This record gives sequence, C-alpha cells and structure tokens, in this order.
Amino acid sequence: MASPCACRLKEVVKVCKGKETEVFKRSGATDAPDFLCFSVSTADRTLDLQAVSVEVRDLWVRAVESVMRVGRRLFSLGRLLLCCSLVVLAD
Repeated sequence: MASPCACRLKEVVKVCKGKETEVFKRSGATDAPDFLCFSVSTADRTLDLQAVSVEVRDLWVRAVESVMRVGRRLFSLGRLLLCCSLVVLAD
C-alpha cells in the first residue's frame, strides 16, 4: 500500500497542470501559484504538488505521462506474450 504522501505509478490514471482537482480547490492552498501546481490522480486519490518552476512542473508532468504510456504498452505486451505462450503450450 502506498504511503499517504505517495501513489504508485502503475495506478496513475491522469496528470493535470494547475489546481484542477477538488482536493486542490478545497485545500485553500492560496499561497501556491496555479502555474506551478500539478496533480497526479489514481482512481481513489490525488497527489497534489507544487514545483519550483514551470519548467520543472512540465518536466514532471511529461515524465509521469511517459511512464504511464510505457507501462500500458508493457502491460499489453505482457498479455500478448502470455496469450502466445498459452497457445504454444496448447499445441
């Protein structure tokens, strides 16, 4: 289980820039500039963060999105390999 201050990358469903999540909006984080904020969301929680610069925020967003894309491809490839293995074993 992930700690309260973390989330597992394999569970991430969305990354968004700014204070877009309900948690961010409710939190009263008025001192955090919107243009430095981003959120990493899973099905049941969000991890709301503030970067030190727009460049760093964008780097984190792109990195998490890339991991999400690669992870999905690897998962699909793994399922394909498993299906192929089952076919070979069945013959």
